Formats: sequence, structure tokens, C-alpha cells
Amino acid sequence: MLKFRIKDEEFSFKNAEDLLINDYENLAAILNNPSINEIDRFFKAFVLLGVDGDILDTLDGFSFLKIIKEFKDVEMPVGEFTQFLEINGRTYQSFDQEFFFSVKDMKMIEASVKKNPTHFIGEVMAIVFKDTELTKTEHQDDAHIKYKAKLIRENVQYKVALPFIASFSKQMIANLESYKNEQ
Repeated sequence: MLKFRIKDEEFSFKNAEDLLINDYENLAAILNNPSINEIDRFFKAFVLLGVDGDILDTLDGFSFLKIIKEFKDVEMPVGEFTQFLEINGRTYQSFDQEFFFSVKDMKMIEASVKKNPTHFIGEVMAIVFKDTELTKTEHQDDAHIKYKAKLIRENVQYKVALPFIASFSKQMIANLESYKNEQ
């Protein structure tokens, strides 16, 4: 947990990994918004992470820049893949023996990321975690994915999503680099 001091009082941010997916998507949207200047982006991000804006306003500019640097240097542990989620009495499963992205999942994830580049994590998790009581066809229905993404955003911490997002990103980058090298 990142902490900072103003005069003799210590303040801390919520851990990003403990945020719900919805909060993390909002944080990412703020930090990646090119229409907001950098200092304002971090000010808004820090408020989202639980620091009172009035307290931040009492900092001198260079102290604020130092906190931004420390914030950028924080590494989040990736953790292990979660196999099951339980939400509202329903069980959702991401894999049987070993996790992998199916071609269908990858196509759906790619479409989701293109559709909304700042708020896609809920959809990715909705695609990866299948309701154990539904058929494959029901699971892949757009309305079901949208409903499940909302449930996941509101009930699942980002740290559960991080291994899936990191794995997908790493695989896509490696495959794209391999493809470029073959051209």
C-alpha cells in the first residue's frame, strides 16, 4: 500500500489490486485519458483510490510529482488463475484442468477490447468464466455476457482478473511479434 505524509499526518491509497473490477476500469480510464492533463489525471486517480481531494490540494506541486513517481513504480503481483467464482449463488468456472484461451474466447475478447478499450475487463472475465448451469450457446449469448460482466464488475476484485489479463496480453504480444517476424 502506497503511503505519503503531509506535515505530520500519514495518508494511504487503496491497493489497486483490492479494487473491484469496476473501480479498476474507472481508474484505467482516467489514467489513459489523453484529453486530461497528466497532473489532473493523477489527482482524479488518487481521489478514486480514496485520498481526499482537499488533502491533495494542500500538497506542494513537487511533492505531488514525487507521489506520482512512487505510484508509477508500484508493481502489482499477478497471482494465480482462479478456477471458480461464486456470485449470487451461481458458480462460474474458468477452466477444468489447465487454463487456456479458446479461439472463440479470443475472438470475443478482441471484439470487446476494440469496442471499449478502457472498460473491457468485466467482459473479458464474463467470457472466461462460464456459468456451470448453462450450455455453451447460452454462455456465448451477448445479453448473457453483458449481464455477467455487470455482475463481475460489481462483485469481483481486480486481483482475480489480473492473471487472465496479463496472460492474454502476453500471448497476444508474443503472437503478434512472431507474426511480424515471419512477414
